[in-house]
Amino acid sequence: MNPLTAIPPKARLYVYAALTLAALGLGAYKAAEGDWLEFAGLLLGSLGFGTAASNTPASILGKA
Repeated sequence: MNPLTAIPPKARLYVYAALTLAALGLGAYKAAEGDWLEFAGLLLGSLGFGTAASNTPASILGKA
């Protein structure tokens, strides 16, 4: 069971966006430190959060 499905879709969209930005920020920090493997993992993770955010129904933003 995914605990994020208990959150309403509109709030979930913002949670996914915050997680994406956090992963990208941490990835940039790791890349600056020279840890490229960690950077690649965080970059792939942020893409996963972006995909999850794009699968949130557009009707919550009034675009349906």
